[in-house]
Amino acid sequence: MKDLQIGIKDGHKGVIDGHIEMFDVHISIKDVQTGRKARQKGMKAVQIVRIQWIYGKERCTDRNE
Repeated sequence: MKDLQIGIKDGHKGVIDGHIEMFDVHISIKDVQTGRKARQKGMKAVQIVRIQWIYGKERCTDRNE
């Protein structure tokens, strides 16, 4: 699995059907494909299975650690 850290400047909370809608902070997302909500602030990236699509303007850093 890969660690994926996502920082999105503007937007709101919500992970729906494996889709990330826009976050205003660096967040940790796990099991995104299940639609779990992850909006904790200031957390390190966690292992995820899959991200299908990211809406809005974002910076994606793909890490293998």
